Amino acid sequence: MGAVGLDSWTPTSVMAHWWIKHPRCILPLWNEVTSYLAKHGKLKVIGWTPSDNYRALRVIIHKLGFVEVARLKDAWAVGVDIIISEYRINAQQSAAA
Repeated sequence: MGAVGLDSWTPTSVMAHWWIKHPRCILPLWNEVTSYLAKHGKLKVIGWTPSDNYRALRVIIHKLGFVEVARLKDAWAVGVDIIISEYRINAQQSAAA
């Protein structure tokens, strides 16, 4: 139904890459990812998304709680920016893990 790949590990963060076949898997998969990362002491999940991928951005920003932290002008294509976003894993997730 979906998968998340994690790479670019640092002492406090990791980059996440999503592949989604069925949208109903997004929240359960996200809960597993954040629980796993909190358990391993990560503080942030980082992502980058082309600015014309409206559907993905709506989920990432409005449903999962990522925050846009930077925008690289024309980095995907002329007229299409790359949006860099982060999700801060909160203390409650770390304590629950």
